[in-house]
Amino acid sequence: MTLDTQFLSNPLSAWLKGLITAVLVWLILTLLRHFILKLTIRTHKEGSLLHQFTHTLSQVTIIVIALASLTAFLSLPDQAHQILTVIYLAAAGLQVGQWLTSLVDRWVNSQISAVPEGELPRRSSLATLGGFLKVVIWVVVVLIVIDNIPNVDLSSMIASIGLGGIAIGLAAQNVIKDLLSSLTISLDKPFAVGDSIQVGDFSGTVEHIGIRSTRLKSINGEELIISNNDLLSSRVQNFQKMEERRVSFILSVDYATPLEKLQRIPEILQEEISRIERLRFGRAHLKNFGENALQYEVVYFVKSGNYTDFVEDQHILNLALVQRLKEEGISFGNITPSLKVDLTSHNPINLN
Repeated sequence: MTLDTQFLSNPLSAWLKGLITAVLVWLILTLLRHFILKLTIRTHKEGSLLHQFTHTLSQVTIIVIALASLTAFLSLPDQAHQILTVIYLAAAGLQVGQWLTSLVDRWVNSQISAVPEGELPRRSSLATLGGFLKVVIWVVVVLIVIDNIPNVDLSSMIASIGLGGIAIGLAAQNVIKDLLSSLTISLDKPFAVGDSIQVGDFSGTVEHIGIRSTRLKSINGEELIISNNDLLSSRVQNFQKMEERRVSFILSVDYATPLEKLQRIPEILQEEISRIERLRFGRAHLKNFGENALQYEVVYFVKSGNYTDFVEDQHILNLALVQRLKEEGISFGNITPSLKVDLTSHNPINLN
């Protein structure tokens, strides 16, 4: 037997070159993988992308690469080429899918580590979202591999699904929108659990951010459940981000108030507002001549975004203004005169 002896339509010399090359490729890739893993562990870079990609490089992929280097020296029939093509595509798809899913795990772990330990619902939502993304990755990888298999028409396969697939797609449309909206909320973080927000005519405190919906606890105590898609489609006001709350109101005083007291009203307002720790005076001016009273526009700021702080300080300020204006002899406006009639009296009322 010589090197020119034919075996499976190829000389033994071609088989020998191919086998030697395949063994060398397998050995080099295996040693290189081992060396990179040891190096990253020694330099404390186990969390690097290089370590992660090398760690997820499977032996199946290395063996398939070695097989490809073997067949490069051989002349094979078309049927064998087609079988090898399917093997190569499956191995490539498997490896790419493993790399992408490892990236998803890396991202999910980084997002979960940034969430406080007490926010278990958000942590579970991120974990579920990561599982959904991995399913999408593997579905796409499988479809790409099938589409590149010789003599397989993916378009005709999808078309053969017919109306049933369309119906399923339409039924899952809203669910997919909510899932993508949940991903947007997790990435963009327009609000978090515990934030006080307003969505349209509804307001409340965020209690849970789920995969499909977000739950709010309203001021009245009821639970509001809003789908994530509707939530992001609306204008969301996040009061938790407020460092100050601007408040304006109209103070009406009697027209009979003397001029010198009218001039002192802005000073009185500034004094009473400044006495309250969380309040900062803005301005106070005589703005309108109302039908029954002079109207002052008053602006102040609450140095807190918390709604309870605003209500409490407003209550304290209102009581202080009632007391102070009474001491200054300033009457509130909009007082409707009343007519008292003594029904027990027989004296006629003179209307002239």
